[in-house]
Amino acid sequence: DEVIASAPASPLLLVVHLGSSGDDLHTTTTESTQLRVAYDQRMQRVRGTLARIGQALTPRLRPRIVVVVGGSGLELGGHPGAPNRPWDDHLRVPMVMGMQQAQGLPWGHHSTLVQTPDLTPTLLDLMDLRSSVERKSDRAALNGRSLEPLIHGWVTPPIHERLFFADVGHAAVRTAEWKLISPVNAPWQLDEESAMLFAMSEDPEE
Repeated sequence: DEVIASAPASPLLLVVHLGSSGDDLHTTTTESTQLRVAYDQRMQRVRGTLARIGQALTPRLRPRIVVVVGGSGLELGGHPGAPNRPWDDHLRVPMVMGMQQAQGLPWGHHSTLVQTPDLTPTLLDLMDLRSSVERKSDRAALNGRSLEPLIHGWVTPPIHERLFFADVGHAAVRTAEWKLISPVNAPWQLDEESAMLFAMSEDPEE
């Protein structure tokens, strides 16, 4: 509240990290009912924080774009033996975008493959802050790509043919039809004998 109140009237970029206090939920249980209750409790705290931010922004009459992006997916105990691998339940997070005190974003839902790095070029394009040359460079980018054409229906999916993920122990590549997960040995060598390939239309729960 104090940060917003002390900000000047000029355009404001406000980034809020809603970290969850306490241990990771899966350190105490992998039982789906208990996990769902714990997730619901965390979401109630998030809703309260978002409401406070909205109230603090009310006096600012400028149009604004509001984006909520999840930090992790909803793992409900589907893989109790290996809960920390990059399953789709972990990687699939909400990305919700809307406008307040303005119009211009059509209502809709897209299930195509996107990723969090797409958010930066998307916001820049929605605010007309990139040149046409910068916009055209998206198709060659290996990282974020603007979702503005998808949002307005100027293009059809897919935005990304494939997405790559990596953490300290595993790497994964995901397309619309397939998912490959492999353990990683130092220095970033895939363990081909232990790799797992999933046909997502036949085995969506991996």
